[in-house]
Amino acid sequence: MKHSPKHGPESLKYLDDQAALLERSDALAAIKVRKKRARARSRRMWVWTQTLGFALASLLLMGAIFSVHAEYSKWQTRVTKREEELAALKTQLSVGEKRLAALQSPQGRKQLLVENGFLRPGDRILEFPADAEESRQAAILPNDLAPHADDWNKASAGGSMWRNAWNSLSERWENWRGTKSQIAAVAN
Repeated sequence: MKHSPKHGPESLKYLDDQAALLERSDALAAIKVRKKRARARSRRMWVWTQTLGFALASLLLMGAIFSVHAEYSKWQTRVTKREEELAALKTQLSVGEKRLAALQSPQGRKQLLVENGFLRPGDRILEFPADAEESRQAAILPNDLAPHADDWNKASAGGSMWRNAWNSLSERWENWRGTKSQIAAVAN
């Protein structure tokens, strides 16, 4: 019965059923293929998005690293220059300290004067005592910024135009007030 013309592989109903199954399976296969392609497309898009994001983050990081490196090298050259300047200043300081120590002794002063050509070897240095003005100037402390009273009066005597005008007006005011009080005293 299986292979009878009515029920066998050649039967029309069987062939229609097979065609319907094929059409149905083709439609299902097409749907499955479309779904599979859609999943593959979305997976590719996700991979491309991740790759693009990673590339962008890498570029930003490389730009930041380059910027920091350029800034670091700029500051490193500045530090190197400053260290060289510091070494030169330290050398100048040590030379200055040696010269100062030499200037504090009479033999050192004489040696420096001979070295700089101010004296010939064997010449003598005569030292004279300071006069009154030099001793007064020497008594003033080096960081004394407040002027002394006599120096202030001498300085204010010249003064600026406005200072002189103010002094003149204040003198006239005092004179006028003085004469007014004298007139009032005489009138009483």
